[in-house]
Amino acid sequence: MIKKNLTVRVKNWFDFSDLNEYILHWKVTGDDGTVLAEGNKEVACEPHATVELTLGAVQLPKTIREAYLDLGWTRKKSTPLVDTAWEIAYDQFVLPASGKVWNGKPSEAGKTTFEVDENTGALKSLCLDGEELLASPVTISLFRPATDNDNRDRMGAKLWRKAGLHTLTQKVVSLKESKTSATAQVNILNVTGKKVGDATLEYTLNHNGSLKVQTTFQPDTTWVKSIARLGLTFEMNDTYGNVTYLGRGEHETYIDRNQSGKIGIYTTTPEKMFHYYVIPQSTGNRTDVRWVKLGRRQRKRLLDRV
Repeated sequence: MIKKNLTVRVKNWFDFSDLNEYILHWKVTGDDGTVLAEGNKEVACEPHATVELTLGAVQLPKTIREAYLDLGWTRKKSTPLVDTAWEIAYDQFVLPASGKVWNGKPSEAGKTTFEVDENTGALKSLCLDGEELLASPVTISLFRPATDNDNRDRMGAKLWRKAGLHTLTQKVVSLKESKTSATAQVNILNVTGKKVGDATLEYTLNHNGSLKVQTTFQPDTTWVKSIARLGLTFEMNDTYGNVTYLGRGEHETYIDRNQSGKIGIYTTTPEKMFHYYVIPQSTGNRTDVRWVKLGRRQRKRLLDRV
């Protein structure tokens, strides 16, 4: 792909069909959701051949960090099995636009306060104008519900459970605090009380009211041979029932099948993100997430930059 002229190279993997039987639909969308350019194109390309297509120059504004080029193919004429409205192939490319960094901050200005637990080093309180936003502390998580593949993988769920990663506790080694920041060095203990690693949790309150949480973790590899993930977990009041994010969607995506979802801005709810598998397992995951906003129908919102 040549970004300057927005030229793409396409290979026809069909064995018998020329691409002139299809229509290419293309669109460039900014990371703010704005459609910057779009169009349709007819292409002739024999089976297993390659062709270069020039879509034209597209100006990417400096107000965005990146844009997304979506390519989709539909048939010109319906067949007994494939309608003209069905997308039979697609791809997506990320176009860097500027060095601008996403700045996670509250949607409303106000006074933000936070409190760190002196025993665990976890963020136990985050308030905006005196209103508590957290329903449980923000703690390190090395586990998630296993999928069918995890249970079959010799480096998967069996090793996670053997290491006791499903129930962790944090124990403070040192804690340094100021009015606008805190740094906690903690031991991470498993379900039996064995140390599985060390972590550093850094909290910084910015002038715009956002709280930056930076985490580093060093596993004890003599005990921990595999981890499900490295992340943070917490709960919020169930009044925060609106979820908006920039990432792959609109359905759940995992690293082994994340291209089934296109990067875009999606709005949903926790209930809609949950999928009822026959065997309960990990559900609702989203990959390539740039940011996520948790909000309720009225008043304050919490924005978390990933």
